[in-house]
Amino acid sequence: MSSIHFSLHKDPDDSLQHLLLLVRQRPVIHWVLPATSSYGTKSLLERGLLLESAGVLVLPQLIAQGTCQLAYAMQPSTSACLRAALAKGSLLLTFSGSDIQGTYSFIRLHETSTAWLLSPATYVPSKRLLPGASPTSFTATPYGPQIAGLA
Repeated sequence: MSSIHFSLHKDPDDSLQHLLLLVRQRPVIHWVLPATSSYGTKSLLERGLLLESAGVLVLPQLIAQGTCQLAYAMQPSTSACLRAALAKGSLLLTFSGSDIQGTYSFIRLHETSTAWLLSPATYVPSKRLLPGASPTSFTATPYGPQIAGLA
């Protein structure tokens, strides 16, 4: 089971949501994002721009929570894996909560920026191991063989 949890907060009088990723109930990252217009058929998380928040202040009402996992990890995600992905500026997270489920990509717009692009993932790479690889040394699945003669 993943040690990474998420919580989504929203103040009814505000137009912002607060998304936190937590490890052992301690925030690792806190993003602020525009609230969705309606919660009916739409997801609570939609494509948009996220901004990192410097600190966690008093959080508004909790509207969703659950666990999440790095989508490309072979084993349960840990704090070290999450921090490495955040430092790299690219995350592919699979959320498992009562109100938020599915895989989302988080991409930092520039290496020194606090702005991130959030988008529902439409493709998640397979977790197939290469011959001779162990489950602890995961490498991405290579592209298929190239056909000679094609330019």
